[in-house]
Amino acid sequence: MTSKIQQSATNPNMTIADCRNAGYCVKGCKKRCEELGLDFKVFMREGLPVAEMEKLDDAEIARSLEVTRARIAKES
Repeated sequence: MTSKIQQSATNPNMTIADCRNAGYCVKGCKKRCEELGLDFKVFMREGLPVAEMEKLDDAEIARSLEVTRARIAKES
């Protein structure tokens, strides 16, 4: 199953780069995706929608979302 997530200013994605900038390693991100039932391959390729990630009650994701929001604010 292939997913094409449309990223835009109104539907931004959290990326692996955001997680790395938050201090997390790729191996740890893969493990967290597996634990939360997230598609790691899609995450690596396209990122995952911020709106969906905000629904997860996870401290590591919350930290990564802070970095994501800072990146988005800087880009706009």
